[in-house]
Amino acid sequence: MQNDKYDSFLITNPKNIYYISGFTGTSAVLFITTQENFLITDFRYIQQANEQASNFNIIECKNNLWDLVMGI
Repeated sequence: MQNDKYDSFLITNPKNIYYISGFTGTSAVLFITTQENFLITDFRYIQQANEQASNFNIIECKNNLWDLVMGI
């Protein structure tokens, strides 16, 4: 990604989330930057996300997803 025009990706499709991260939960998004990878989900899936997506920083979304992503 460093050689491309993009500096981040937001992935919302559950099949793509599983393919990239291994996470099987039904409520999540991936936010991938040139520096870090984030899996954002709600409180129901935090433990599962930590177990299945160990290469990602797990963030609990408590309110507005878009505000959270913009703050990263």
